Amino acid sequence: METEEELNQLRQLNEALREKAELLEEQNRLLQETVDADKKVMDLQGQVIDRLEEQLALLEQKVQVLEELQLREDSFDSNLLTSPTRFSLPPKNLLKKSNKKRR
Repeated sequence: METEEELNQLRQLNEALREKAELLEEQNRLLQETVDADKKVMDLQGQVIDRLEEQLALLEQKVQVLEELQLREDSFDSNLLTSPTRFSLPPKNLLKKSNKKRR
């Protein structure tokens, strides 16, 4: 009977090992699904990053254009301020009267 007991123990051990193997296979399948899902998330994040970088580049270009326009406008405005003073006559009370008689 010892061999019969040993055979039963071996069968029980075999069954336990099969159950453990099934559990490990299920765990492996779930982990693989998680890895696949993480890869998809990372791919989507990469796409979002690419689009954000494109938008950032466009915004940087717009800022540069606006800064250049502002500089031109400031330069134009400063020329407008000096231009009239250069070509206008001083007020009449600042004009000196000449000693010459009018005819």
